[in-house]
Amino acid sequence: MIEYLKIPKTLRLYLGPGQGVVHGQHIEVMAKEGPEWTFVDKYVYRDGWIKMDAGDLKYPPETVDTIYASHLLEHFAGNQPEGAPNISAQAALKNWYKVLKFDGKVIINVPDFTWACDYFLKKQRNPNYWDKRDTIFHFTADNVLSIFFGSQSTLGEFHYTGFTVVSLSELLKSVGFDDIRIKTMWDAHAMQVIFAEAYKRKSL
Repeated sequence: MIEYLKIPKTLRLYLGPGQGVVHGQHIEVMAKEGPEWTFVDKYVYRDGWIKMDAGDLKYPPETVDTIYASHLLEHFAGNQPEGAPNISAQAALKNWYKVLKFDGKVIINVPDFTWACDYFLKKQRNPNYWDKRDTIFHFTADNVLSIFFGSQSTLGEFHYTGFTVVSLSELLKSVGFDDIRIKTMWDAHAMQVIFAEAYKRKSL
């Protein structure tokens, strides 16, 4: 255990906030859960942040109230064979489940792989096509690939897997999460995402 970690009575973690200004959409999601969030990032450090692998949190079991992971889970591997350099999304979720208190909550959003495939094919057929909800990037036929593979511009900006509504729901269930609520929505990254909320409940 890392000794410098101070465990407050209420602990909310924003995992992988990354570079740049935190978008208002993320602030809104966190504000609904309560104040005072701890930012955790492996590659980016700012004053007051915890520099730590978000897939291998070093907090004691059952000490975290809420975890928010936006555009993070796709940065973990789909599987984790022996000797693999990256942990799997399932392993990361198991780690989060372990550190959450009972009735603790995880909030996740990831690129909607089904939407991304449809968007990519439409861009191939018509390079001038774009989703009218996209008022920021207007993905081109080339950079639309970043939805699948990440920007690959810096360490940590690589995607290793993708999710559909069904696959994300099944993954959360496989780890033990309950009361899973999933929807698709447009988000701050100018793409359609899968937004999921799930809880760690005590077994009856």
